[in-house]
Parts: sequence; C-alpha cells; structure tokens
Amino acid sequence: MVPVHVGNDCGSIVLSNQLLNVLEQFETSEAPLGESDVVSALNRAAKQIEQTGQELPFEVRAEQMAFNFSERKATGPNDRPTHFGPMMSWRNEDGSTVESPSIKAITPEHLQYWSDRAIAAKHPVLRARYAGLIWDLTNAATGRSPDVAFARVYIDAVIAIATKRLHRYTTEMFRKIEHALAVAISISDADRIERVRDALIQLEGAVAEDDKPGLWGQVFDLLLENKKVSLSADAKDRIIQDMEDRLERLSNPSTGSSVNPWASEAAAQRLARRHQALNEQADVRRVLLKVGRAFDHLVQQADPML
Repeated sequence: MVPVHVGNDCGSIVLSNQLLNVLEQFETSEAPLGESDVVSALNRAAKQIEQTGQELPFEVRAEQMAFNFSERKATGPNDRPTHFGPMMSWRNEDGSTVESPSIKAITPEHLQYWSDRAIAAKHPVLRARYAGLIWDLTNAATGRSPDVAFARVYIDAVIAIATKRLHRYTTEMFRKIEHALAVAISISDADRIERVRDALIQLEGAVAEDDKPGLWGQVFDLLLENKKVSLSADAKDRIIQDMEDRLERLSNPSTGSSVNPWASEAAAQRLARRHQALNEQADVRRVLLKVGRAFDHLVQQADPML
C-alpha cells in the first residue's frame, strides 16, 4: 500500500490508495450523495485492506468514524447534547453503556484529520460532515472551543447541498439546513442566516407535495416565529396563506385534490398553534373543523370493514 499525500492549506493528509479511490469517486461525482453511501464504500475498502493482512490505516478508521455518526432528529424528544452522536448504543449486563461510534473515542488526531479534510474536500456533503463534526464535537471531546471558521464552512456546504439538491434523501437536507440555521444564529452571522433562510424557502418550494407532510412545514416551523430570522410582513403572510391553502386542498373534496386527513391534520395543527398564541379562538376552531371534514370524507369513502 503506497501512501499518497494530498495537500491543502493546513498541510497534507496521508491517504492510502484504497481510501483515495473511495474519496475520489465521490469528489468527482455530481450525483446526490448520502452518508450511508460513503460508509458502504469505506467498509468495502477496509475489508480489502484487511484481507491483505495489513493493519487498517488510521485515516480509514477516521473516515469510518466520521461518517458513522448520526445526526440528531429534527423532531421529537432528544436529550443528546450534541447534533452528532452515536449511530447506536446498548447497555451491558453490568449496566454500563456502550456507544458506537463514541464521542469519548475522538482524539486530537481525529480532529486534526477532519479539519484537514474539511478544507481539502470538494463535495459539499463531505465538507459538511467534516466541518460539522469539528464545530459540534470539539468541545465535547476535548473541552476546547472550535475555530469559528468551521462553522462557516459547515453552513456554506449545507446551503450548497440544499440549493443544488446534492443529498440523496430530501428529509436529510431539511435536517441539515435546520442545524445550519441554528449554527448561523449561534455565531450571529446575519448574512449566513439570510442565505440559509432563502435556501430553506427554495428547497421546500421545490420539493413540497401535499400528501407528504415530511416535505413541507419546515419554513412555517423554523422561520415564522423565529426572532433571529428577518422576514418581511409580506413573507410571513405568504407562509401562513400557503399553509391555509394546503389545508384547504387536503381537507375539501370539492377542490379536486386528494383529501388526506392525516396530512390536513399536520397543516391544521401548525395553524391552530399560531391562532392559539394570538388568542384567535374562532380561527383555531375553523382550522380544526377542516380536519374533521377530511376524516368525515374518509369515512364516507371507506370500505365498511375499515
């Protein structure tokens, strides 16, 4: 195995030929990429190296660790203090907890390697992962503060992922852009807050489908009442009206759209929370009754056994 040196502004990274081949196939591709794609390719390369009887190089293990961390779910309860965390964890018979990969296993060498890769990598999905790990896990692993430059690299990479549709899974793009917005706010970067905002609005506008609630609602949830994000009164009105229109399409058979009670409920709950906060009780009742109308329609159309 002949090591290859890849130069960048921070020095050089020593890469084995096997790893270089894995990374180059992603760097030169414009196809949507998921972290699981990278993990699968890395695992294949690692297996080839191990079959020769050679010890697995550090950089291969560092890449495997990097792409095996999972990102925090955008919704639901989560007491994890970091955005990136173990892919899995389990409890031993003695009560101890094992995590894989473990944040406790991160060394300064891992952080330096990921820092170099964040600068050297070209594909935004790769850059976002390396820079995101540095920004999110440096303090948890070492007690030191990360360089704010990596927050900027992360945000810019996520914006590129969203605007160019470079991730294989749309829901993952929303998860990343939610975190990028939080990072931009945390470093008080007004320009990047606006760019993330615009990328989110553009992404949702391009992929939203009424009967797939996971592909819409993020603009409403993340921007409408966020005091850290600048939105004009007209923009807020459009966001609210878009949700009202979607609720009407999803709940009213006469619109010509397909009635979907569960999707209409997702729209109505958002509107109801807003009207409730403004003490607009008549509007709370109005939007919830539309959900009832959708379920009534479902019952009328359903098989008697159902």
